[in-house]
Amino acid sequence: SGFGNRKDPFHGRDSFHGGIDLATAIGTHVLASADGVVSKVENGSRYGKYVSVRHADGSESSYGHLSAQSVRVGQRVRQGQKLGEVGN
Repeated sequence: SGFGNRKDPFHGRDSFHGGIDLATAIGTHVLASADGVVSKVENGSRYGKYVSVRHADGSESSYGHLSAQSVRVGQRVRQGQKLGEVGN
């Protein structure tokens, strides 16, 4: 799914999707999009296992629906560093 308005895949209603979903094989490594500091490593009801990274410019990238997380809160990460693995 892309960023923006779409039909919600669970409810069929129009809704705003604030991210992008990329399909690939379960277990594929998920890599940091830019240098930063890990701000969240959680397991929530909406995104399942996820990791968030805060970047020097104040932006934050989040990686959800993971099968495994490989970092901890407060850890500095470099662009391209493994954060976890793709789930479902």
